[in-house]
Amino acid sequence: SLPETAISLTEFSGLVNNDSTICAGDSVVLVASGGESYDWGGSNTSPILAVNPTSDQKYKVAVTGTDGCSVEDSIEIEVLSIPNVAIVSSVTPDCPNKSTGSIQVTDNANWQYNWSIDSTGSSISGLSQGYYALTVTDNQGCVDTLSTRLTDPFVMDLVFNETDVECKGSSTGAISVVASGGDTPYAYQWSSNAGGATGSNLTGLSAGTYSLTVTENGTNKCKIVGS
Repeated sequence: SLPETAISLTEFSGLVNNDSTICAGDSVVLVASGGESYDWGGSNTSPILAVNPTSDQKYKVAVTGTDGCSVEDSIEIEVLSIPNVAIVSSVTPDCPNKSTGSIQVTDNANWQYNWSIDSTGSSISGLSQGYYALTVTDNQGCVDTLSTRLTDPFVMDLVFNETDVECKGSSTGAISVVASGGDTPYAYQWSSNAGGATGSNLTGLSAGTYSLTVTENGTNKCKIVGS
């Protein structure tokens, strides 16, 4: 008599049901049963067949029972396309340490967006420099991922050289500062306890903390603050 065959499958697509449907790039394991020997074609005679089809594909197996009778069974795997999300535009922060960057990706009403910064739209803004990762899931359950990095346009830095006051209550202290990054000439603005000075060097200082804002001369007039 002919064997009663069955083909079961286990898919690794992340989809809810083992329904012969997988996402592109995923694999599936087919397991034939009901016979003594199996032939998937070629040299594969195991009841188990692992496949990774790139398009819709039908798989056939010849199952032979203990009495030598054979029957053929088949299963068709449908391969769904993944969302294929891409960056449409990416804007870096306009100044160091500012949150003015943005990222826009492919917009699709049938997709769900999950960013690493806990945002769920096709665009994110108010971004500082750093890495941003995105997972997109379409309405069939297929997933695509994307990551990108935003960088500051340049690095601004302040190096302070200080001379402490010689004696308690005296005004013999001094500070010089070296600014870097962005376009020169720099504009200097010291705190009010330095008399609102506007140069890179201060002298005749008493003990205390002095803060400085330096503005570079580029289009965005980027600033850095130090003390």
